[in-house]
Amino acid sequence: MMVLQSAYVVAVLSVAAFAYSFAAATVVVEWLGGSWRRAERSHWTERARAAYAPGFGVLWLAAVLPPATALVGDLGISALTGQMHSQALPFWTVGCAAIAGVLLVRYRWLRGLWGARVTAWTWFAGCLVALMALAPHLAILVVLLFLMPQTADWRAAAILGAGILAVAAFACGAGVQILRWLVVVRRAPGPLEQMVTELAREMNVPGRVKVFLLEWPQVNAVAWGLYRAVGFSRPLLEIMNADELRAIAAHELAHLTESKQVRGVRIAQMFAYLPAVPLIRYGGTAGTLAGELLILAVFVSYKRFTHSLEKRADHVEREAIANPAAYARSLIKLHEANLLPAVMPGHQSHPHLYDRLLAGGVQPDFPRPLPPARGKMLLAVMVMMLMVLMLMCFTIIAMGVVIRIAHQF
Repeated sequence: MMVLQSAYVVAVLSVAAFAYSFAAATVVVEWLGGSWRRAERSHWTERARAAYAPGFGVLWLAAVLPPATALVGDLGISALTGQMHSQALPFWTVGCAAIAGVLLVRYRWLRGLWGARVTAWTWFAGCLVALMALAPHLAILVVLLFLMPQTADWRAAAILGAGILAVAAFACGAGVQILRWLVVVRRAPGPLEQMVTELAREMNVPGRVKVFLLEWPQVNAVAWGLYRAVGFSRPLLEIMNADELRAIAAHELAHLTESKQVRGVRIAQMFAYLPAVPLIRYGGTAGTLAGELLILAVFVSYKRFTHSLEKRADHVEREAIANPAAYARSLIKLHEANLLPAVMPGHQSHPHLYDRLLAGGVQPDFPRPLPPARGKMLLAVMVMMLMVLMLMCFTIIAMGVVIRIAHQF
């Protein structure tokens, strides 16, 4: 009977988490999307600036709302069933339901933003690319935090050791290989592979370079240094001409010419998050604070570190291609297709588009835009997160009343 009650409580709270999160994300998009709708006929830089708040607001909500909702849900499950859950299944169930609600709104937003190139498959494939090929170490960090047992024993050591091995495997390209099995990453078409191979030879890129095509709705290209590979999204190939594609390839290949020391730093930062796991799980309040500060410090420091590497890649590309107009066009096309602001708020991993064009000797044909404002976006995210948590608490109280009445009969 207790098992049935527990399953019932988990199911109801999971449905509630999905519904509330979906509603919250929808409100965020509608709340922040007014400027975007009014900018429909404006220059693309203004449309991109207006699209920043609703698009990134949903991403922020996806980052902060699910764990908070899962925590409230797990506490509610414990209170309603009278059992303290030593396993993470109830937490994960409610958390996954919450993030599913937010991501469904994110999918709908991207459909309106990017158009027909966003389908259920390409959007899901893009999520897999981000999860397994761009930031797998962060996904492993989250998994470890909620798989570690309550006490620091041999099981904790074994799980942490497995996490270390997983990070090592993904650093060596396991994520790309998994995506190949899932047909998210494919071998690039022959002409593209030949062009990149010849360009790599001209740029003295060491070793054989693997070239991949990504099923990813974003117009983008990536490089995996240790795996010695570069990847191009399908939409990128559709909008770039041969000269622009060659310029982008040169930028990505430049990352494969980075020094061993730089590659060492890139790998080390993937492991640098792992000490936060035992700190947060077993260090009490002080340990939790120290672990969170460690995560923040590593993230911010690495973002600043990669900023200089992106500048270097631009410089290497200019020397290799000697066609600043082609690279300028490719960058503008990429930002316009993705509706990324020409000047971003704060300090980003990549230089601002406007500054990259000036550094390449190209004067943009539009004035320098203001960066998007973030105050209203963060306010909307915090307000909606509080609303969802309040609704989850009310739902738990209501379920408690229903269960009590049911027991009387």
